Amino acid sequence: MLLCLIFIDSQHVAVGSKDRNIYIYSISTGRMIQTLTGHRASVCSLSNFSNFFASGGDNGCSSLILWDSNQWKLKKKINVHSAALTCIVDMLDGSHLATGGYDKKIFIYNYKKSQTSFEVNSSKSGVTSMTICEQSRKLISAGLDSTMTIWNIFTRVRLFWYRMGKSML
Repeated sequence: MLLCLIFIDSQHVAVGSKDRNIYIYSISTGRMIQTLTGHRASVCSLSNFSNFFASGGDNGCSSLILWDSNQWKLKKKINVHSAALTCIVDMLDGSHLATGGYDKKIFIYNYKKSQTSFEVNSSKSGVTSMTICEQSRKLISAGLDSTMTIWNIFTRVRLFWYRMGKSML
């Protein structure tokens, strides 16, 4: 079962699978060219960066793995979440990414320094999805508790909270 996919570059697509593997396919031929292993559970999130891509593991693994997108090799494995890592977002500053998970947390990770910068308790339930607004530098998260939260992430301030038909400041 395939769970997620991303374009790596104009020639390749990566597909995360329930079988714990990431498969790299050639876009021009449609053929699988590489199988990447490193997760102990399903690969449930993928995100592309300028010179690497990242994957997140399901419950039982919960790891963030950074992959070399030129040599198709594992660069770094980081255990950041205590439950499934469901989403990974490029913070668009050239050094940070954000991860969200079912452990109700968002971690900001500095991939140039290989360290977690800080964490934010996001909601009363797991984080299911995130995106970033490049113009305003706001991170937006959604959760299993039917909430959407808008963050000024570098000040760690929740700016706006929305729950299925209700807005709350």
